Amino acid sequence: MASARRLRPPGVDRWYNMADPGDLVAAQELGGRFPVDRHGTTSIGLVDFHTLGGYLREGTAVAGMAPYVS
Repeated sequence: MASARRLRPPGVDRWYNMADPGDLVAAQELGGRFPVDRHGTTSIGLVDFHTLGGYLREGTAVAGMAPYVS
């Protein structure tokens, strides 16, 4: 049975999905069910693999979000 495509949360204009392949909680590919503008993967480490700080310390995530943050 195919799942229905969902909408973004209210007030969200763009979605950049960044995931560490080793992060068991991060959604690796939301595009099939959720409108995602850009997907990215990065390795942020073994200890800090599912924290906002871990993703923000990694340059790929910051560079991907920079055009949308004022």
